[in-house]
Amino acid sequence: MKSLGFAKLMALMAAVLMLAVSLPLCASAEESLPYMQQLSQTQYINVSLLTTDSYPEVCIMPYYFSSAFISQYKAPYFMHFPCPGNTFAADFNEYSATFLDMEYYRQYTYIAQESYAYETFLNNCDVDEYIIADGTGGVAIYIEPDSYRARALIGVSGIEKSTKLEIRFTDSSLKNKSAQQVVELLTEQISAEVARIQASLTVELADHYWTEGRYAGFSVMNLTRNTENISLTYTLPEGYYVTKVDNSDVSIATVRGERDALVASFDMETYSYVNSRLEEEPEHVMTATFDDVEYRIYYHWYNEKILSAKVDRVLSTTAGYSGDDTLYLTIDLDPEGDYEWTSIEAMEADLATIVSGIQISVGESVTDYHDATPYAAAAVTAAQEAPAASEGWVCPACGETVTSNFCPNDGTAKPEDENWVCPECGETVTTNFCPNDGTAKPAEDAA
Repeated sequence: MKSLGFAKLMALMAAVLMLAVSLPLCASAEESLPYMQQLSQTQYINVSLLTTDSYPEVCIMPYYFSSAFISQYKAPYFMHFPCPGNTFAADFNEYSATFLDMEYYRQYTYIAQESYAYETFLNNCDVDEYIIADGTGGVAIYIEPDSYRARALIGVSGIEKSTKLEIRFTDSSLKNKSAQQVVELLTEQISAEVARIQASLTVELADHYWTEGRYAGFSVMNLTRNTENISLTYTLPEGYYVTKVDNSDVSIATVRGERDALVASFDMETYSYVNSRLEEEPEHVMTATFDDVEYRIYYHWYNEKILSAKVDRVLSTTAGYSGDDTLYLTIDLDPEGDYEWTSIEAMEADLATIVSGIQISVGESVTDYHDATPYAAAAVTAAQEAPAASEGWVCPACGETVTSNFCPNDGTAKPEDENWVCPECGETVTTNFCPNDGTAKPAEDAA
């Protein structure tokens, strides 16, 4: 079963609150296809921000890309429906998509499931009274009030009998509500979202991946705090299209023939896999120059074939970059299906095509992007108005002492203080005495 980590989504939300991004202006659809844009900060996580034009509706299938378009093991059926309102897409791939609502601090994740029984799904719920729908009628729903989450599983007709759509919803704005209010609001929100999708979801059999011919390229910015940022603007070579944008990389692919495909994934990071292979397999590391730029290549040679290649290029030598760490553009090349390289020259020819669309530049500082979009402006305002933590807390995941609301190492959220409801006035209180009537915190709740 495919899954997306909740901690990752919370960390993604934290990074959005810390950073802002300017979205490129696009001409009309006839003149220029919309570009996607990715934002990253090494101290936290990488974050993708997509405009509504870039991702106008959810379009996912219950299979992996290779199963439908390379092995042809599965027919490429797509389920699609409108995106949730007031949101932007944070990431997508062939089987899932995630959206953020920065005004109300909500997260929506949709996952196409090839096979997921309602009973198995509901076994994730620890409290029977939180099960809202038991699968009868093709819908299962439960809520997790303690974490402000709700999940639903919807049957989807038109593909296979076992195909489902999983919905994961989180509303962080409920943290100041009473326990009863959280239960009621989560139930209302997830039920409304299920109804919205059931009314609009359609299934379509396609002969190509939905992004093919849609995007002209993408722009990726590596933003390092207090320094200039390096931007990668990429124009897709003919025959290539985007297959994934997530919190760590962007992937493109090309399909040739019936069972041949080449997938390339881009990222900017301070770690070099090629460096590690230089020590252990120097005979499989080489350099190649394209357009006067040197690339280092580690290739995996087996049975007279090159099965994959890891490529990097040093970016931190780019004029104007002032970061302290060595920064690399990394490219993973993965032939799939019957695609293969029988010589180094064949691999180099494909790499030359892939790197031909790269343009690197050094942009302005992070703070210059604060008023670029409504989402970015709201993020900066929220970050500026958030009260500073008076004391540090210890991250339960890594043990680091942290003074902000999210751990900079892994994005773990600061544990919430235990709230209690005043029995006299019904107010949700965070201190030991109710500010309205002075009622003391009940002994069983007191620290």
